[in-house]
Amino acid sequence: MNVSLLAISALLVAAGPCLRQAKAQVDVNYDEAKVHPYTLPDPLVANDGTKITSAAQWRDSRREELLKLFEEHVYGRRGLGDGVRPGL
Repeated sequence: MNVSLLAISALLVAAGPCLRQAKAQVDVNYDEAKVHPYTLPDPLVANDGTKITSAAQWRDSRREELLKLFEEHVYGRRGLGDGVRPGL
């Protein structure tokens, strides 16, 4: 067995209880009936209420607004100072 694989295996064994506890604390909902009602934003109306009428308007303003909403509500952001270095 490779030394690095052995080290990784040892870390996983040691972290086992912590991982199980973290997994137990996650509240997951698989039942759509429990989801609160929501309305998706109109993709052709900007945040300020302006109607998007051209591809240029979409590209220059609305696209960025929707990407930001998607980042905030779907992907999420990593907090600063969490000890994780980019690129790893």
